[in-house]
Amino acid sequence: MHPSSIIPKTVGETGLHSVKGGRRMNDRNVAHLAPGHRLHWEEVEHTYVLLYPEGMVILDLLAGEVLRRCDGNTPVGEIIQALLHAHYPDLASRTSILEFIQAAQAKGWIYLT
Repeated sequence: MHPSSIIPKTVGETGLHSVKGGRRMNDRNVAHLAPGHRLHWEEVEHTYVLLYPEGMVILDLLAGEVLRRCDGNTPVGEIIQALLHAHYPDLASRTSILEFIQAAQAKGWIYLT
C-alpha cells in the first residue's frame, strides 16, 4: 500500500500539520518507534516489515525508509528533507511522507516528542 493511501489529504503547506487529537506536528518534532516495535529488512522479499507484539506490517519502500529514520534523534523535517533529497524530490512526495508519519502515529507505530 502506498503511504498516501493510508489517510486522507489534510496536510497544509505551513510546516504545521494536524495530528490525531487536534495536536499539531511540526518539522522540529522528533520521531521514535513505539516501544515494542521493531523495523526489520526482509532480504528475500526486499522489503521492510514492522514487527510488534500483535503482529507485523509489510511496508512499501517509502514507508520503510521513513520508519528507518525514526531513531529518536532525527527531527521530522530532517527525515523529510533527507528522503526528498535522496529519493523523492517532489512536493507530492513530501505530502505522502507527512501523511505516512501522521498515520503511523495514529496507529501507534511511532510517537513524536
